[in-house]
Amino acid sequence: MSVSLCCPNCGKVIGEASHEDGYINHFHHKNKKGEPTCPACGTGSNAISKILLVCFIVAALFAIGAVFLSK
Repeated sequence: MSVSLCCPNCGKVIGEASHEDGYINHFHHKNKKGEPTCPACGTGSNAISKILLVCFIVAALFAIGAVFLSK
């Protein structure tokens, strides 16, 4: 019996684990560092959310600055 390993972002199957070898993860695609990657969405990291967080912080700083300058 084997288990499919899915991407946490898009749900595409990126590997499998089998009871025959103690459920060791075998990934189909890996990057240069040896980390599992998804062929559909990349590494599965939240790089976009990090960029959005930085944009939110910058926008908040501009808003606070505008409030102080308007007084």
